[in-house]
Amino acid sequence: MKRHQNNWALSAAFTLFLCLSICCLAASGPKAKKLYERGQAAEAKDDPITAYEDYYQAFEKEPKNLRYKTAYERLRFQAGSAHVEKGEKLLAQGDSTGALTEFLRALEIDPSNQLAHQDIEKTREKQAASQKTTQETSIREKNSE
Repeated sequence: MKRHQNNWALSAAFTLFLCLSICCLAASGPKAKKLYERGQAAEAKDDPITAYEDYYQAFEKEPKNLRYKTAYERLRFQAGSAHVEKGEKLLAQGDSTGALTEFLRALEIDPSNQLAHQDIEKTREKQAASQKTTQETSIREKNSE
């Protein structure tokens, strides 16, 4: 009787282990090869940001794969430049917060991007000037009351 209970408990534990293993594999997301292929497709569509992100994720899943490393490093400059370009468009539309986010992302991808450094400085100065003007206007309105 005890032997039958032990077999049942072992069988249940093994089944639970298999179910959890399958769930973990399914939740782990796309495999490195699939990410690399998505990066190639994005690059073919002239989307360097998506291509860089897919190549980088593939490299993180398989860091010993030199093809993945080379692909993401090759796209680093293009992706950084694309973020700077997006940031400059946002800045021209008056969205300094969105622009700053894009410039910072560009710098995260490519720390040597001097244009991103300059645009960050310019945007922060613009935000500070805008904040100062808002404060001065607020003080004038209080004094005129």
